[in-house]
Amino acid sequence: MVDEEEVAQCPICFENFDSERFVPMIFTCGHNICQQCSDRAAQMQQCPVCRKPIGARNRNFQLIDTLKLVENLKLKNQELLNKKLDYKCSLCQKWELEENLVICKTCVIDPNILDLQAVSRNENTTQVLEVSMCSTCAYQMHIKKKHEIVDMFPILSAYQFSNHLSTLEAIRGCFDSSVQECNQTMQNFNETMCGISGEFEKMLELARKSKSTKMQNEVIRKIETEMEQAKLLSLEVTQKIREDSDEMLKLVEKIELEKVADEQFCFEVL
Repeated sequence: MVDEEEVAQCPICFENFDSERFVPMIFTCGHNICQQCSDRAAQMQQCPVCRKPIGARNRNFQLIDTLKLVENLKLKNQELLNKKLDYKCSLCQKWELEENLVICKTCVIDPNILDLQAVSRNENTTQVLEVSMCSTCAYQMHIKKKHEIVDMFPILSAYQFSNHLSTLEAIRGCFDSSVQECNQTMQNFNETMCGISGEFEKMLELARKSKSTKMQNEVIRKIETEMEQAKLLSLEVTQKIREDSDEMLKLVEKIELEKVADEQFCFEVL
């Protein structure tokens, strides 16, 4: 059975075939060797693999195209693999899942970065990643020396959660402020309406105590005018509140749906 590496290598110098320096050359016998080795074989007039006469020798374009295709597929597969992986090992620079990365507690210069209780907000996670490593590097350089190794995930998670918490609290603060502003607006409106109603009562009391029908009629007309204006204002505000309320209900329904989706997402992830 022919190995994949044997097909991709020159059988004489064992260099990998390529399209520039180690171009595969095919002889009449069917064997492939790189161009440099084929130049030397041409002087001997025989194939260095089977010792048959060389005859014609040409570039094996089919093999070159196949090797290019294989290389492109390897690069694409590596790109897909890198997208699935989370972080690089700080030593060998290979991509790894975050649960596979560890930190040497013995060698950490600043032990405070490992203290989960001391993590403050807006901490930079870079310093955690700079000391994280894959299990292979940890074994070769630390575990063999009997160093103490800890998982990176709980530490990085504490740092990132602290940063996310700051952002979420800022958004929560804006939300609470908006709710407070809405409540204050409604309170001001209610107080204004109550104040207007109180003024009407005072004006009616003046009308009752009026010493002439002429004065009484003027006060009544004034009250009617003011009440009509207050009624129109109240209807306008009520309509606006009703419209805003409908929009608010739609928004609340949307938030409720998103909340259910978020809970389901958290349940699936955790």
